[in-house]
Amino acid sequence: MQLLDWGIVGALLLILTATLIISRRQVKSTADFLAANRCAGRYLLAVTDGIAGIGAISIIATFEQYYIAGFSPVWWGFLSGPIALLMSICGWVYYRFRETRCFTMAQFFEVRYSRRFRVFSGMLGWLSGVLNYGIFPSVSVKFFMFFCRLPDSFQIAGIPFVFSTYVCLLLFVISLGVTFAICGGQLAIMLTDFIQGTFCNLVFLVLMIFMVMQFNWETIFETLTVHAAENPGQSLFNPFDTTGIRDFNIWFFLMGIVLVVLTSGTWQGQSGYAAAAKSAHEAKMARFLGVWRQLVQWALLLFIPICAFTFFNSPQYADSAQTVAETLGTLHGQEASQARVPLFLSHILPPGLLGLFAALMLAAMLSTDDSYMHSWGSIFVQDVIMPFRKKPFTEKQHILLLRLSIVFVGIFAFFFSWLFKQTEYILLFFQITGAIFTGGAGAVLIGAGNLGCAIANHIRFENRGIRLVGIFDDSPAIVGTRVQELEVQPTTALEAFCQAEKPAMAILCIPREAAPDLVRRLTAQGIHSFWNFSHYDIAYDYPDAIVENVHLGDSLLTLAYQMKAE
Repeated sequence: MQLLDWGIVGALLLILTATLIISRRQVKSTADFLAANRCAGRYLLAVTDGIAGIGAISIIATFEQYYIAGFSPVWWGFLSGPIALLMSICGWVYYRFRETRCFTMAQFFEVRYSRRFRVFSGMLGWLSGVLNYGIFPSVSVKFFMFFCRLPDSFQIAGIPFVFSTYVCLLLFVISLGVTFAICGGQLAIMLTDFIQGTFCNLVFLVLMIFMVMQFNWETIFETLTVHAAENPGQSLFNPFDTTGIRDFNIWFFLMGIVLVVLTSGTWQGQSGYAAAAKSAHEAKMARFLGVWRQLVQWALLLFIPICAFTFFNSPQYADSAQTVAETLGTLHGQEASQARVPLFLSHILPPGLLGLFAALMLAAMLSTDDSYMHSWGSIFVQDVIMPFRKKPFTEKQHILLLRLSIVFVGIFAFFFSWLFKQTEYILLFFQITGAIFTGGAGAVLIGAGNLGCAIANHIRFENRGIRLVGIFDDSPAIVGTRVQELEVQPTTALEAFCQAEKPAMAILCIPREAAPDLVRRLTAQGIHSFWNFSHYDIAYDYPDAIVENVHLGDSLLTLAYQMKAE
């Protein structure tokens, strides 16, 4: 890489650092640190959650997969695309999760089940997460060493010691991620990730245009056709002729389609984003937009490894490929597999584009590192430590503990990346470590839970520190009758009653069409907390309201399921 390329990388890092410093001043509470004070709209979430989810390691894993399996993953991906779109339109998991105003999935499990289950799932999720994240820094650092052609070691003048480039870069990238995660919390992460996401999308488009200009479709198709003829069962464009491919074959992708449904919303690597939406509706719309973004993004990522395969296997590029192949010959196992496409790019990209791609990978790496460290550090505090606390932390103590937990995740990642020797493809490692939590979380989230218990727990209001002060109805047959020693009053008397009694919350047991006007009148009287049995989405129109939605239809289905199981 030349001075221009390093200048591009440095400029992006400078912009991100300036954004971090500015946004850090806005963090004034635990809610700011954990969930950006729930202020994110759909477009911000679609971009930031997307770049946090892709990451440098995901790009390299995708390169690795597409180089081996060719176009087949995209075929299966587009086949599962309608399923993901349907789930996003329905608000599968994410809508209900945001309605509860929970910060983590384990806290959501406590709402539906028990505190003990929260602690158990929190510990299991944290263990799965930190093990899964353990190789992220390692893969990212190795990419930069391959792509930038950095030496294995170096010396500093006047110091009689040989420094390992790999270890020093590990310290640098983990320190960078920890700094971004602890300084501004989720608020700073979302702002910097938005810049990174926008930048990465533009660079992907530029790289796509460059690759199309360098490699024509005739050469690509001819290379893939020759490979399919010489290797039966290993086609890179026929998804049904892949049984000879050892790992990324038809069974891998069929399993992936099932997991799209079973584990949706369970993985907590970006837990701050799931809780940061303004409302449940914004969370649902962000997920819907994200599916479209993801489909286009992965299609763009496909073309680069296909071009790399053509480069290494077409006689047209034999001389240039020989030079890169000699470098690959010095590597072994997973290092060679992960280095193949980066070395191809470092050989073919001109100055300027080299710097843009290096900056893209830095942005993708940082967006995932800070999000994952923030998530796993927060989950340990929220779901493992806090449930055992009888006295709540102060804001200052809580944020300090969150930051210390994030630092611990960074320290663990450093030693894990340094000492662990990876033997599986990245995506297979993800499946193994992720299944520690998602293997059971998906079944718990989708197939179980008794929402009717919410009613049973609150029938005796006085035992819960709640005093029922008024009951209202529009029906002339009901107005004037007495319920729990309270006379039912007409809704026309609502404003006068609220001014006199100053109630703190309202319980809505009304039809959906009557809810908007009634909620408007109640909020005008200063009531912002609702136990909502209607199907009206209060949080969409009143994002600052505290809402507990109860859907009786869900409880009926749960009861029917339990009766059937007997």
